[in-house]
Amino acid sequence: MNIYILLPLILLLLSYILFLILDILSHKETKFLPWWLWIIISCVSLPFGGIIYLLVGRER
Repeated sequence: MNIYILLPLILLLLSYILFLILDILSHKETKFLPWWLWIIISCVSLPFGGIIYLLVGRER
């Protein structure tokens, strides 16, 4: 398989993870779970962990 086919997907996932980590670190007060656990959940269960954080775990 050609790596150039997967490169956009890899870059998209890395930018998504970076966005989530920066967002969690900038809003240290989160709902339901500590901020460090949200980072672990978001990185391990892509993309659903990040979506759940953005919908439920984020303090507004």
